Amino acid sequence: MSTEVIGVSAGATWNRLLIEAQQGVCSSQEELCSRLHAKLMLVAQYSLRGLDRSVHEDLVQETMKVLWENLEQIEDNPQYYARKVLSNKIGEYLRARKFRSERLEHVGAHTDVSGSGTEIEDDVIARERLLCVCKAILQLSPFCRKFYNAWLLGQSRSEIWTKLRADEPFLKWSTFYSRVNRCQKKLEALAWVQAGGRDSET
Repeated sequence: MSTEVIGVSAGATWNRLLIEAQQGVCSSQEELCSRLHAKLMLVAQYSLRGLDRSVHEDLVQETMKVLWENLEQIEDNPQYYARKVLSNKIGEYLRARKFRSERLEHVGAHTDVSGSGTEIEDDVIARERLLCVCKAILQLSPFCRKFYNAWLLGQSRSEIWTKLRADEPFLKWSTFYSRVNRCQKKLEALAWVQAGGRDSET
């Protein structure tokens, strides 16, 4: 079989999954998400070699969120659309990372060599923020607590999804992503309240 025929066959499979996912076929939605997640992870791991897996996972999740929110508008080639979104996400991440690095260098150049002032203050702030996040996690729903407890132990989102399906056998990939996104928003809101509450008391 020629590579051209294989390419056409693969493209037809992607488009079939896209159409069926748009029509609400659960099995196709799960297969589309699972296939895209696997391919996007390979792209992220190659493009951001040497970085922590959590970075790859976060960027892929953000990409899947964009794709799912715009699923009805995608006409064909969902894998091409997803890779394009991921490419933009990676570019944004690298630009932000470079900016942070330049800012840190700037601060270091204007700080005492020992770093006894800024470094200690930054460490205190980081610890306070971590405490706020930990307190906020305890206020989340059982699902969100399970997710973050597993995530903090270094498990990937796909691993967590598989683990949670032991309690919820019919938990779809798309439903899992939606719940995680809601957990993130809730955590941000609760952490902000925790920080604001403490600030108001001091």
